Formats: sequence, C-alpha cells, structure tokens
Amino acid sequence: MQIIAKISLLIQLLASNIQVRRSISFSEAIKYIKPQLTIASISLIGAFLAYIIIISSYKLHSKQIISKLEHNADLMLASFNEKINSTSFVMKFINSKIILDPNNINHIDNILQTFRNTIKIQDLTWTIFSWVNADNILIVDSFYGIMQEPIDLNNRDYLAQTRIAHDVLHIGQPVYGSTSSQWMIPVGVGTKNNNGNYVGSITLGIRIDTLIHSLNKITNSDGIYFFLLDKKANLIGKSTDKIDSDYAESLGVKLLTQTTTKGILNKQQILSKHNEYAIYQKFANGDYTLVTMFDRKISNAIIRNDLLTRLTVFLILSLFLLIALLTKYKVILPLKEVSLIMDKIRNGEKISKIPRHKIFQASALSLKLLKTIKYIRNTENKKLRLEYERKLIKASNLEAEKFFEKLHTITAKHLDTITNATEYLRLMISRDQNNMVRPNDLQFIDKIDAASV
Repeated sequence: MQIIAKISLLIQLLASNIQVRRSISFSEAIKYIKPQLTIASISLIGAFLAYIIIISSYKLHSKQIISKLEHNADLMLASFNEKINSTSFVMKFINSKIILDPNNINHIDNILQTFRNTIKIQDLTWTIFSWVNADNILIVDSFYGIMQEPIDLNNRDYLAQTRIAHDVLHIGQPVYGSTSSQWMIPVGVGTKNNNGNYVGSITLGIRIDTLIHSLNKITNSDGIYFFLLDKKANLIGKSTDKIDSDYAESLGVKLLTQTTTKGILNKQQILSKHNEYAIYQKFANGDYTLVTMFDRKISNAIIRNDLLTRLTVFLILSLFLLIALLTKYKVILPLKEVSLIMDKIRNGEKISKIPRHKIFQASALSLKLLKTIKYIRNTENKKLRLEYERKLIKASNLEAEKFFEKLHTITAKHLDTITNATEYLRLMISRDQNNMVRPNDLQFIDKIDAASV
C-alpha cells in the first residue's frame, strides 16, 4: 500500500515539472525569424523609397531648372525683340525722310548726321547708320559722311531681302562692320520711291558684345549663362568665359538636328561633372539661336542640398519606424508573452516553456518568472508530500484503532470471566473465615487477582 502511494506521488511530481523541448516546430521557427524578415523587408522597402526620393528629386530639380532657363530666355528674347522693334521704327523714320530726295547724297548725309549724337548706343546696341543704294553700294555713313571710297556690300545676305520686302527689318548673318569694324549683327530696311521702285536701304549693326552685355543684365538668377549661335550653329558670342567654346560648339552640332524652334538641348545627370542643363530658342526667323544653360556646380550644389534634406527626413522617419518595430518585437511582444504566462500561472495552468529573449530586461523577467514557477512547483510538491504523509499517518491510526478494537473484543470476554471468578472466590473466603485455606488455593487466588489487574 505504501509503495503504491509513493509511486503515485512520484508520477504527480514528474507531471508537474517544466519540460524543456529540444526541438521546435515549423510555426515556432517562423515566429522566431519573423522579426528578422520584417526588418529585412522594411530595409528593402526603405532602399526602394530612397531610390524613388532620389529620382523624384532629380526630376523635380530638372523641371525647376528648365523652367527657370525658359523664363530667363523668354525675358532676354522679349528684350531683344523690343530693341529690334525700336530700331525698326527709327530706321523706317529715317527712310521716310530719305525718300523725299533719295538721289541727293547731301540730303541723305544731313539726315544721317542728325542721328550721330542722339543715338543711345548703350541701350539700343547700335553701331553706325549707313545708306546703301539700289546697287548695294554703301555711299553715305552717319559717322564718316559721304564715302570717298564707296563699299560694295553685295555679299551681305540680308540686302537681297530688303530689295524684295520693303519697310521690313531684315537681319543678316554676323559680320565685322565695314565702317565700324565691330563684330555685329547687321540689319536693314529697304525703301522704295513713289513709283514703287527700290531705291536703297538704311542699314546698321547691332554690336554683339554690347547686346550680350545688355541681355546679361536681364538674367535674374545666379548660375544662368547663355551664348548665341548663328544660322550654321557657329558660336558668335557668350555671356561669360565659364562657357567652354568647344562645349558650346558641340551643342551647336547637336542643335543642327533639332527641327523645333525651341526645346531642351541637354540635361544634366545626377551630380554629373561633364554636362549641364541647356535649352535653345531660335529667333530672328530662325537665323539665330539663344542657348541658355545652368552652371553645373551650382546645379549639383542645389540638388545635393535638396537630396540631403529629403534623405535626412526620410532616414529620421525610418529610424523612428525601426525603433518602433524593434520595441515591438524586442520589448512589447516579449513582455506580452511573459504577461500571458503569468496569467496562465494565476489560472493554475501547466507551463511547458518559458520564453527566452535577447533583451536583458525581458530575459531577466523571464528568469524571475522561471524561479517563481519553480518556487510554486516546489511549494505544491511539499504540499503533496505533506498530504501524502498525513494520509499515511491517518491510515496508520485507523489500522491501530482497528487492531485495538479487535483486541478489546477478543479479550473483553475473558476479562469478564476472570473478574467474576475472582469475585466469587472473595465471597467464598468472606463467608468461611473460620475455615482453613490451603496454600495452593491462596496462590491461585493471587494469580487470578493479578490477571484481573
């Protein structure tokens, strides 16, 4: 009986002990690597988003630079057209005076001399007014007066147009002025007499250097440069020496393939050191092209600062997100598991496993929880041992009670017989006190008396 009770107690103790499993299931393995997979996925997504930020920043930067270049190009061409319109008005006015007596050289000379000191060369970028007769011979000049040695200008392309279309300003290809010796863009307006016959053209030159200087004042942003190309895409002037002439001519070659009047000629790649943003816009009936470009170093600095700002904000947000996820997987979830285990302990459920975590606090709490569980189990085991011993003692007491009860039942009858016999003998002796009693009878009476005691 005692052996069976001990075996039962041992089985209960083994069943109540915490079992440590040496292998984990597939679901537990997924649960273990889930935080690593989550962090890896977030890292890939973060890298993809960073790439998107870089590309979107570059596109936005390109759009802003192109828009700025187009705005400045429009301003410069608007200023140029305004000057051309003013020049055309003055030239038509001169022609209206000359036509009164177109064959009188002195009359023409007097008219041109009146404009010698009144022209604002700085503002309108004019050189010298000249009169070219119907044979394309320069015979009168506002500076030199009547030419002693007339100059043949039959090689000027724009004069052929002035002969065909009267009272219209025509722009020619850049040349060195025959009287001013300046690098200029020649323009001319033809006129006709009352009979409708062509009698000659008033001409002048727009100094290229002064024109570029005037246009350069209009640009309202640092880093914007420009240069001018002629009809054959030859470089005729640039706003700064920072523009490499070879690079400008290479863009000119590229321009020859363009069929539109304006567009994007070149785009700078991200943080490139070899190319720049450049747009083109043709003017003067397509005979000239204004190429506006943005300084490469300034562009790189702008996009670098923009990317740095955007990426810094993105990295800060990513860092906060990563910290939140690490807190969730490394602190909150472990503490949640520990809390669930504590609830199970409180409800009296059996615990098969204690979670172990890399976070010191969670592991320390798990260790304390493990010690608490062991303490509870040891306490329960002690209670079981005490209960078992109590049951053994109770069973022993019951057996003893049964034994003494049986012993009492067996001996009670004999004790009554002995007691009665003893009383009988005492009565016999008290009745016959005068009779002699033999020694053997007295010994027998003492034995009975001792037995009764």
